[in-house]
Amino acid sequence: MKKITTTVVATVAAFGVAAAHAEESFEFQTKGFLTWYANFADQNGNVYNAGAAGSTPESLSGPAGRLDGYDRASLITDGEVDFVGTYKFSEDNKLSFFMSLDIIRDNVNVDLSYFKWDTVAGRVIVGNSKNVSNMMAVTAPDAGTVGIQDTGATDLVALPYGFAFNPATYSVIDNDTAKVSYMTPEMDYGAAGTLQLGATVMPSDAGLSAGDAFYVSEKTRLKYGANVAALYTKDFGRYNLSVSANYAYTKPTFKGMSYAHTATAEEKNVHQYGGGISVQAGNITVGGSANVVNTSDDIGRHFNNGGRNLAKGVTWDFGVGYNFGPFETSAGVIQSRANSFFEKRKKDVYTLGLLAVRYHVAKGLSVFAEGGYIDFNSARRDKDYSNDSPLLALGVTVRF
Repeated sequence: MKKITTTVVATVAAFGVAAAHAEESFEFQTKGFLTWYANFADQNGNVYNAGAAGSTPESLSGPAGRLDGYDRASLITDGEVDFVGTYKFSEDNKLSFFMSLDIIRDNVNVDLSYFKWDTVAGRVIVGNSKNVSNMMAVTAPDAGTVGIQDTGATDLVALPYGFAFNPATYSVIDNDTAKVSYMTPEMDYGAAGTLQLGATVMPSDAGLSAGDAFYVSEKTRLKYGANVAALYTKDFGRYNLSVSANYAYTKPTFKGMSYAHTATAEEKNVHQYGGGISVQAGNITVGGSANVVNTSDDIGRHFNNGGRNLAKGVTWDFGVGYNFGPFETSAGVIQSRANSFFEKRKKDVYTLGLLAVRYHVAKGLSVFAEGGYIDFNSARRDKDYSNDSPLLALGVTVRF
């Protein structure tokens, strides 16, 4: 797939060169960020956060140990270095490549890596990238680093083993896997506002190795999928309205599981429906979003056992942002209510609320503080499958 993708992009580039060779130019940039912060959390020290070796999705039982690897106070380094090259054939014909090195604590890995082709007909993205429901999402404003969408708070507070939740109001199960996306140009309808549409297709030859699309683990694979999204904006004088909508579909498969001959599960397709709205008036922004996941509880168990979070349920967020001078502030909350894997007709409820303040000291340099509360409220009677904690993070971010 990767060889085919590279050939297609190279062919596209060749046509671009032939069409506009007289104006061809090349630009290369490196950019990125480095964040360092200290944090404090006071959580349930007896929570189960690891599963027994060889456990199956049917049981998700026999936890191997109690809380491990989480401290009340710790220091975290997070960073990213992006390499961006752009071939400009004309003002309306540009081919770019993008590669990102992600640095979290002592781990360095290639995160995003893709080609992007911009023309008057729209934008095509080929490679390991986010999907359109992610790129075009409208959610609650967030000035923080820990974040409320697909949060980094679980690096600070342990996610209980077997807990069912959906961490964002858009599809994240395909993560940064290989895919092809198309986004239309912004269609300007004058006083009626602007509209942009997008679509992502994930290939069917996925799941061959950890570097291929849709590979989650030996135990869980996605065969193929797609999602579509729309983004509408309109200026009402001093008010600016943004509205997004998205739909994601994925086909799961358990073929090749080490325990396939013993596991019986309903391979029900995954459908996600989401959308968001925000209104900006001067320095104030108010917004929120919601996402519905419709699939079988069996699929949720297999994803959880494979190290991803997906479960039948609803997730929503809401927040307010206010900027003044060099300050950015936000207050937001996100909540997921998903079917418990253990207690029929009951929900696991995840809630995260964060207040963030960021001060821009100079161009590219800012300091921030975040405080809030996270609660993993399991439907299980054993409360060591639940966890909750206050959060406090203080740090500095450099963007270059």
